[in-house]
Amino acid sequence: MKKIRLLVPLAYAGFIYYLSSRTWGDAPSIPYLDKIIHVLLYLGLSIAIMWGIRSFKQTNNKVIGLAAFLLALAYGISNEIHQLYVHGRECSVFDVMADGAGAMLGVLLALLFLSIRQRGNTHSKK
Repeated sequence: MKKIRLLVPLAYAGFIYYLSSRTWGDAPSIPYLDKIIHVLLYLGLSIAIMWGIRSFKQTNNKVIGLAAFLLALAYGISNEIHQLYVHGRECSVFDVMADGAGAMLGVLLALLFLSIRQRGNTHSKK
C-alpha cells in the first residue's frame, strides 16, 4: 500500500506535465486566471506529496511539509524550464512564484488538517 501512495503524487505531477506540454488557444480573458490555475495545481501537488511521504516516514509533520513544499517548488521550476522547449509556451518567474504560493498554501492547509485531526484523536482517547 505504501508504494501505491507514491503513485498519487507521481500521477499528479504527470498530469501537470501533460497540461504544460499543450499549447492552449485563446484563453478566457479572466484576470490572473493563469496564476490562479498555477496556485491550485501546486496546492494539490504539495498535499499529494505530503500524503505520499507520510506513508513512508512518520516524522514531524512540519519536516514533511517542508520537504513537500521544496519538492513541489523544484517541480514547478523544472516544469517552467520544460516549457522553454514547448512551442507556444514560455518560461515565467511569475508562474514559479504562483507555484510556490500554491505549494505553501497546500502545506499549510494539510498541516492545519493534521493538527485538527490529531487534536480530535487526543480528545477522543480521554
